[in-house]
Amino acid sequence: MTTASCIFGRLVLLFMLTVSVASRYSRTNPVCTVMVHSEATDETRRYEIVDSKRSYDCSDRFSILQFPVDMHSAPPRLLTVFKPNSSIGLIVYNTVPLAAPYAEESGFFSLMLNSHRFTFFNGDGARSINILTGVVYDRINTLLYVFHNDGPHDYVDVYMLESQDALRDPLNTFLFRLKVDSIFYGVQWSFDAYTYKVLYHKLDVDMETDRTTSNVYSIPFNSLLRQLKQGTPGQLESEFEYSSSRAVIHKVKNNGNDDLLSSAVGISVLVFVVLVVSVVSIKLYRIFKHKSVTVEANV
Repeated sequence: MTTASCIFGRLVLLFMLTVSVASRYSRTNPVCTVMVHSEATDETRRYEIVDSKRSYDCSDRFSILQFPVDMHSAPPRLLTVFKPNSSIGLIVYNTVPLAAPYAEESGFFSLMLNSHRFTFFNGDGARSINILTGVVYDRINTLLYVFHNDGPHDYVDVYMLESQDALRDPLNTFLFRLKVDSIFYGVQWSFDAYTYKVLYHKLDVDMETDRTTSNVYSIPFNSLLRQLKQGTPGQLESEFEYSSSRAVIHKVKNNGNDDLLSSAVGISVLVFVVLVVSVVSIKLYRIFKHKSVTVEANV
């Protein structure tokens, strides 16, 4: 009886310690990966990010492909802007070269984002970012646009990047901060380096028909700042009906509730694990109890 109770108590203590360590590690070291597609054509090779898979909350990490000015001179680098600590306003960045065989073969490959090595942005503004909302890169002018939200307003910080060697992150120079017009609030930013356009996704609501559509718009890089300042919408590229459950989940995550959603899933998994361990522990306790009783009977 006493031996079985001790073993049961040690099992419970070990389980709680493991859960505590895993929980702390997952909060401070989220595992984020990016899926890149490489495709060879007759004259060149095309690269694009096709998916970002997140095993934990990676909402403060945005990855893009940083192409050289001459897109055919070298493969792009994977550039990631992120918050090393979600509780403070500091943002940083790092780059990873698409080395062989990824830069030479066609197909899909996954890259894990490294958050332990990074470079600081210059300027005081990079230390007071509330919510990071998107990143785009102008390869012709080597300008990095960092979008972020500060309460009721959205802003974009513009940096000039200067490439160094393949082993070091590019240098950055802060140029200016621009307040973004309200028509761009809550959009998702992307870009197409091959057509030299900025893309953004937005949910539009027709107040007369109460019809909601999920739309993708484009803005040429050479007019991006003017349209952001003046509130000029981009050109409609595609339109989708907003009716599926997937769109509803997507909207929930855009509203900033992805932490709540991931926490709910995590709690459900934790409860399931606790139940399984509890059942196993009870069975072990009964086995040891039975053996103890048997030994006493034999004696």
